[in-house]
Amino acid sequence: MENVEDPHERNGRPAGVRGSRQVGEFWLIRLAGDLDIETLEPVEQEVTAALRRHEGPLAFDTAEVSFCDSSMLNLLLRTAGERPLSLLAPPAHLRRLLTVTGTEPFLPCYPDLDSCRRERVRESG
Repeated sequence: MENVEDPHERNGRPAGVRGSRQVGEFWLIRLAGDLDIETLEPVEQEVTAALRRHEGPLAFDTAEVSFCDSSMLNLLLRTAGERPLSLLAPPAHLRRLLTVTGTEPFLPCYPDLDSCRRERVRESG
């Protein structure tokens, strides 16, 4: 029988949150793997905790996200309704999802946190 990797794991690690911490004015949440209705609960819990701990903007590092369904997109949009939110290093499939759903204006994307910071300074200045 062929050894098939679980789509909710990446490199043997479950999908979800890889890290969460304050970086300057941002709360940075690193995500990875297939983010869908089956793997969303830990991500929701971390977002809720981040919103309680931090009053500033949130940034989601999405470089290691291999799949994102409508339930994850919905969580991002709900969160963006509560705080400024940015997506960092979104893979092509995630950018395509934002384009197809018309949600790009609500979930700004940047190659990295430094680019996001520069844009926020430019917009506020």
